[in-house]
Amino acid sequence: MICDKCGQEIKPVEAPNRFSFKGWEFKVWVKRNKESLRLMLSVGVGLFAAWMVGFENFATSGAVGTLATAISKLILDAFDYWISK
Repeated sequence: MICDKCGQEIKPVEAPNRFSFKGWEFKVWVKRNKESLRLMLSVGVGLFAAWMVGFENFATSGAVGTLATAISKLILDAFDYWISK
């Protein structure tokens, strides 16, 4: 087809494939989900710390897990701030 106004050839537009990963990038996904990833990582560190202490004394392992979660979240947030500035 030829455009009536400019006289150039018009190429037909292809409809995108709905189930295609064309154009998807891992680093874009990470940037868009960094809050969730930081939270999951800090919770994982806290659970691992509680597991390492042992579950015989539930109060101690819960306290250590909570403290490890808070400290790891603080470190991850500080690292993200340092990278972004």
